Amino acid sequence: MSWKAVEPRCGGRITQSSGTITYYDVHDDDICAWYISVPPQYHIELTLKSAKMASGTFVNCTVNSLEIFDHQSAANRTRLIEVCENQAKPLIFRTTVPYATVYFKTNRKLMDNDVPILDCKKDSSNPWCGVGFVLSYKTLELPNGCGGTITPDENGKMEGYIESPGYGHSYFPNLSCQWILNATVENNTLPVAESARKVQIEFIDFDIATSETKYISTLSRIAERVIQNCGGDFVRVSPKGGMFCNLLPPKGVYSSSYFDIKLSTDSSVGGRGFRLKYQNGE
Repeated sequence: MSWKAVEPRCGGRITQSSGTITYYDVHDDDICAWYISVPPQYHIELTLKSAKMASGTFVNCTVNSLEIFDHQSAANRTRLIEVCENQAKPLIFRTTVPYATVYFKTNRKLMDNDVPILDCKKDSSNPWCGVGFVLSYKTLELPNGCGGTITPDENGKMEGYIESPGYGHSYFPNLSCQWILNATVENNTLPVAESARKVQIEFIDFDIATSETKYISTLSRIAERVIQNCGGDFVRVSPKGGMFCNLLPPKGVYSSSYFDIKLSTDSSVGGRGFRLKYQNGE
């Protein structure tokens, strides 16, 4: 047995703090993987600027696909997106870890078993000519802290929003954030007794991942059991509310003179986070 090392046609490992991946050198059968890693105090924002697929506007993930993963390797549970058709508008994604994997595959033979050699210089109208994508990335520093204490303003009002760090994108791993809403703070301008001061909270948007624990048993008929709970990522609201995640989401409006809101996340897959509205209430 003998072998020799050859340089791959596409893909590779990238460690720069920012950069752009441009790939249009498509062949009959391509499988390309780019692995991006940055220092642990950062995470990655990726912008898919454009993508052209041979299937055009038709979704065909068997013939062509571009996948982005929130991890060092490709796995279904860490996939951020899979693009299988033309993409003209930019798409932005953020990882929850200092790694990202970009996976691109094409297979012309699945469209036609007897495909001719691709020569875009002679026939630029071929749908495979120009197939590829442009993706840029940059590092974003993890937040130094989160949470805080909110009390009535000089007019005795409490009104605003609380958002998890990076809300709208995947939240960060290993977070421990605490917000205190205290409507009982002394304020001479308040027209009501301290016992009557209340604040209402309502979750406008909520996406906190549910933890899954798998148990494998060889002694029972059930080979595998999956138990879901809010033990990994959760939002705890006290004294009124409870512990919430996507398995047990918050419902309706909660009212109290004092709220302790805690967000805790582990190192596994995250979600979009939450947005909460608070205001004076009875």
